[in-house]
Amino acid sequence: MTVRVENNFIDNNFFFEVCTIITDPKFPWHIKDSTNDLVHDLIYESSLKKENSFYATKILDPIIVKLNLKSIVSSRLTLNFRRPSFEKNLIQEEGIDVNNKSLRGFIAINSSNSEIEIVGVNKFSLVENRFISFPKNNTYFTSSHTDKKFKIVLEIIYNQ
Repeated sequence: MTVRVENNFIDNNFFFEVCTIITDPKFPWHIKDSTNDLVHDLIYESSLKKENSFYATKILDPIIVKLNLKSIVSSRLTLNFRRPSFEKNLIQEEGIDVNNKSLRGFIAINSSNSEIEIVGVNKFSLVENRFISFPKNNTYFTSSHTDKKFKIVLEIIYNQ
């Protein structure tokens, strides 16, 4: 399995622009499931058709160019609020398809003491503008954070 970790992934000027957009008080977040986390779906499936957020192009275009992507399956921004204690959450893909060659990538929008642990590989700290990518079918853990008011992570499922 190939894991890609790249610091300073996005050009600093563009990265600052993205941070400004998504931390603006008018940016449309919504509550995710039963947690207090906030999400903004950039590319998602709705009623069996793919839809894009108004912000998808502005946020994802330079990433598409840098990764030379064929397609994006989905993309989501997630804002997690600080937790009182460090918690580890197992994320396991439902209905794993061994023929699926899609990759899962994360870009940390801000640094925190949170980690992503890819089962059987390693743990990676969430550091501002760090890109972490691995095969979509791999099981992984995410952890909560205790040091910042919030953390924001951009997740992208893509094909090269």
